[in-house]
Amino acid sequence: MPGKYPAEEQRIINELIIDKMKTKLKTSMALLASVFLWVSCAGGGGTSPSAMDPVDYVNPYMGNISHLLVPTFPTVHLPNSMLRVYPERADFTGDRLGGLPIIVTNHRERSAFNLCPYQGDESGLRPVIAYSYDREKILPYRYQVYLDNEEIDVDFAPSHQSAVYSLTFEKEGPAYLVFNSRNGQLQVNGNAVSGYQYIDKKTKVFLYAETNQKPVKAGVLSNGSVNYNETSVEGINAAMEKKADIVVLCSSDDEYATYAPEAFKLLNGRAEFVVAGNPACTEELQAAGITNFVHVRSNVLETLQAFNAKLLK
Repeated sequence: MPGKYPAEEQRIINELIIDKMKTKLKTSMALLASVFLWVSCAGGGGTSPSAMDPVDYVNPYMGNISHLLVPTFPTVHLPNSMLRVYPERADFTGDRLGGLPIIVTNHRERSAFNLCPYQGDESGLRPVIAYSYDREKILPYRYQVYLDNEEIDVDFAPSHQSAVYSLTFEKEGPAYLVFNSRNGQLQVNGNAVSGYQYIDKKTKVFLYAETNQKPVKAGVLSNGSVNYNETSVEGINAAMEKKADIVVLCSSDDEYATYAPEAFKLLNGRAEFVVAGNPACTEELQAAGITNFVHVRSNVLETLQAFNAKLLK
């Protein structure tokens, strides 16, 4: 049936209608895109520049990779405060954490003391646990990390002379906290752990920690098992945990008279005990049973041969 209009007029009318539909369609799409853009901008989770404090611009990760010198470390530290920490790893690229830090005494050393949360069978306890980690976030006033294999969420916040660790254990089974003093002394009393650690020849760092829940039991971790009959431990046990064949005491000459006999007694023949130095109290130490001394006047070959003869029996 022929159309209402001549063929040429009908074509022009159809083109006008199509063009008009295209215009409407483009307008609708542009409007829809504007709505999505507005929603995207309004719904963003970032902090607007006007709401940020100066401290929010601090990036602790800057300088964490070094090609020549020692890198910087992402430090959590309030201004003019005694307490600071950074993750227990070699540098920014390290994929393992050697436990959790408690206090760092200078900008290049490991922390004094060490904390290792653990959940599972008691046979998996270690003095220092190497953690795989994820979701790390470091700010000058906060340290957050997720220990993925252990499924433990860690949140740390420092104050000027103290700090708070929040630990969320997500697995089933008993949860443990392992404190390590490396070279020092620790003891537990109820829900409190206290002690000290030597960080150089004359300086002690002290620790006092409380848990918000009283532990079911506490003991000393040694040789892969926990002795629940003991509630205090000396730093010498850390060397025994590493199964050391030789334990070397490094201190100042005026302190050897006090510390060397004490350490020698605690070692109780479980390893060769060596004093690093030639102190004035050498005769007193020899009278106490200490026979091994290493210093600049030692004959290196004879010393090594003597130790080999003892260790390779």
